[in-house]
Amino acid sequence: MLHILTENQPGIVKYYVFQSLLTILRLLNPFRTELLTKFLRGSNRGKSPLDSRFDQVKEEVRKVTTTVEETRVKAEELKDREARVNNIVIYNLEELRTENKEEWFKNEKSQYLKLFNTIIGADVVEADVAKTMRLGPKDKSTKRPLLIQFKQRSTKNAVMERLSKLSKAPTPFNKVGVSHDLTRAEREECKKLVQ
Repeated sequence: MLHILTENQPGIVKYYVFQSLLTILRLLNPFRTELLTKFLRGSNRGKSPLDSRFDQVKEEVRKVTTTVEETRVKAEELKDREARVNNIVIYNLEELRTENKEEWFKNEKSQYLKLFNTIIGADVVEADVAKTMRLGPKDKSTKRPLLIQFKQRSTKNAVMERLSKLSKAPTPFNKVGVSHDLTRAEREECKKLVQ
């Protein structure tokens, strides 16, 4: 019968087919809306899968950023440690109070060379020292620590190995203390251990 309708009245068949399709779409529309909503919002969380994936990626980026920052801090710490490997810090070494820089440098040199050679017997010459400087602001009431950077690690080790002789040193060297040049993180760790 459909065949007869199609031949005689093709427009009517098309109309009925179209109307049937619209009815079917109307019946499926609530399901389509529900499926679309579930897809866009996610099944139980009220979030779409895209939102969930975005949150996952965001968390991964945060973790990677944190790891990169921690690695950067560790690299800077290692670089700082390596830069300080040949350094020592001398505490309570007499400091000449003068405005004449040449006289002040001469006195500094004679003080630390006397400490190294006469007091502890480390056999250090001026050429073994790459750099010296007092740490902190000038203050008339305190003796600033003296940072000494040696050109070679072996010279530093020779000085550090003989530090036990400081306990029997004459005044004013008997109150002198010598330590490795520690990084900020190492100093904080030492403070925690002491407390």
